[in-house]
Amino acid sequence: MDSAERRQLTVMFCDLVGSTALSVRFDPEELREELRAYQNAVSGVVARYDGFIAKYMGDGVLAYFGYPQAHEDDPERAVRAGLEIAAAVTSLETRGTERLAVRIGIATGLVVVGDLVGEGSAQEQAVVGETPNLAARLQALAGSGQIVLAGATRRLIGDLFRLHDLGRQTVKGFTEPVEAFVVEGVAVAESRFEAARRGVADLVGRAAESALLRDRLREAWGGAGQIVLLSGEAGIGKSRLAAQLAAEVANEPHTRLRYQCSPYHRDSVLHPFVVALGRAARLAPEDPPEAQLDKLEAILTPVRIAETAPLLASLLSIPTGERYPPLALSAAQQRRLTLAALLDQLEALARQKPVLMLFEDVHWADATSLEVLDLTVERVRALPVLALFTFRPEYEAPWAGLSHVTSIALDRLAPAEVETLAEHVAGRPLPPEVMAQIVAKTDGVPLFVEELTKAVLEGGLLVMGPRGWLLDGPLPPFAIPATLHDSLAARLDRLAPVKEIAQIGAAIGREFSYPLLRAVAGRDEPALRAALAQLEEAELLFRSGMPPDARYTFKHALVQDTA
Repeated sequence: MDSAERRQLTVMFCDLVGSTALSVRFDPEELREELRAYQNAVSGVVARYDGFIAKYMGDGVLAYFGYPQAHEDDPERAVRAGLEIAAAVTSLETRGTERLAVRIGIATGLVVVGDLVGEGSAQEQAVVGETPNLAARLQALAGSGQIVLAGATRRLIGDLFRLHDLGRQTVKGFTEPVEAFVVEGVAVAESRFEAARRGVADLVGRAAESALLRDRLREAWGGAGQIVLLSGEAGIGKSRLAAQLAAEVANEPHTRLRYQCSPYHRDSVLHPFVVALGRAARLAPEDPPEAQLDKLEAILTPVRIAETAPLLASLLSIPTGERYPPLALSAAQQRRLTLAALLDQLEALARQKPVLMLFEDVHWADATSLEVLDLTVERVRALPVLALFTFRPEYEAPWAGLSHVTSIALDRLAPAEVETLAEHVAGRPLPPEVMAQIVAKTDGVPLFVEELTKAVLEGGLLVMGPRGWLLDGPLPPFAIPATLHDSLAARLDRLAPVKEIAQIGAAIGREFSYPLLRAVAGRDEPALRAALAQLEEAELLFRSGMPPDARYTFKHALVQDTA
C-alpha cells in the first residue's frame, strides 16, 4: 500500500533504558545480540496485538496501532502491548548482571500515513502529524519500565487500566503543556462496557425488549430455566440492556454471575471463567498459594469441594501443595472433570437462590468456553437460572430454536428515539439544526448518538440559553468523534481489497449511482460488480435496483465520512 491516508493512529515509541552503558560494557557483537533479543521481544508482542513496526532506530522502536489495519480498540491494544513489552524485556536473559528495561510513550491522534519515503532498505511509510513526536516526548518522561500516555489516549481507553495522573507536562516542541498519565496495570472490571465508557445514558427505545427480558426472568426464576440470545451490531446497546436488567433486580435475592469474553484471549482456554473466578475470590498476584487456595475454597459451594477445589485451582494456576494430592489425570480426563465442576457450581448456586448469568461477547469466546455454554443450555432447563448471552450478528448461535431459548435482535433507534437519547445526553434541549444533524449522521445507533452528542457539547459550538442549548455561530460540518474513529475505520479496513471502491463512492456522496461510480472508478465491469457485492454483503452499502441501473447508499453516514 503506497497511497497516503488520513486516519486516527495510536503511536508507540519504545526505548531501551541505559543503552549507552550497554555499548560501553559489551563487545559490538554481544551488543548486537542483546539488541536483537530486545527487538524480537518488542516485535513479537506488537504483532500479537496486530500492530505494525514502522521503524527500528538502534535501541528505539516505533510502532503503529491502527495502520495498515484499524481495529475498534487500537489505543487499548497499544497499552496492553506496552505492558507486555515491559514485562517481556525485563525477563530477557542478558550477558550482564542487570536486567534490561524499557521506557514507552503512547499517543493517539489524526495523521496522514502511508507516503513512502527513502530508498531501498531505508524506505519506510512515513507519518505526518504531531502524534509520533508526542509519543517520543512522553517516552522521555517515563521512568525505567514505565508507560506514559497522552491525554487523548487516556480518554479513549476509559477505565480499562489503572493510571496515575502526572498532570500537565512541558515538553520540547509543544507550545502548551501536555497531559501525561503513567500506566500502573490492567484494571479489574466485570464488563468491558462499564470499563470502556464513563457515564451511562438512560435506556431509550427498548421498552419491548426490556419487558420480554423481565418476562423470561420471572419464568426462569420460577424454576423453568431460560436462555436469552441478545444480538446486534457494535454500539447498538446489547450491554446497556443487560446492565439495565441487572439494575432492575439488584435488590432482589439472587446470585449474579458475569463473564466477559475478550478479543485478546480467543485461544486462552476458559478465559472468561478464569477471570470471573479470580475476581469472585479476590485473588491477588502477591498472595501466597495458601492464601489463594483459602480464597478459592471460600467462594466454592461445599458440595464435593475436595474434588472441585484442586480442579479449579489447576485452572487458575494455583499450586495446591500438600493440601490436595496431585491430579493423576490425563489431559482429557482433567478437561472433562473441570467442565463438570463449573456446571456443578452453577447448579449448586441455583439450588441456594435464583441466578442471573450474563455472558458477554460470545463471538470472542474460546472453543472450550463455548462447550461450557452448550452444557449450560441443557443444565439450566429445570433450574431457576436466566442466562443472557450477547454477541454480534456475525456469530451464529447454535442454540436458537430450542424451546427454552429466546432470540432478541436489537434494531436501530427510530428518529424520535434518537432525539430523546441525544437530549438525555445533552441534559437540555438542543437547537433543531444540531438535532437534525445528529439524527442524520448516527442512523439510530445509540453509541453513535451518545458520542456525537458529547463531541458537539465538547466542541464549543453551543452556549447555554434560558430554555436549552443555543448555537454560538454558524453550524460547521460535524467531525467524527475520536471515540468512533477506530471502529469505523476498522469496518473499512476489513475490506481492504475493495476499500478503494467504498472511498470513491463516499467522495460522490451518501448515495450514488452505478453508472457514475463506473465512470469515476475506471474498473472493468466484473471487478466493479464483485467489489460492490462484497460491500453489500458486509452491510456497508444498501442497493436498490440492479446494475447498470442500481443505486447504492451507505448504511451509516459516519462510515461514509470515515471512508
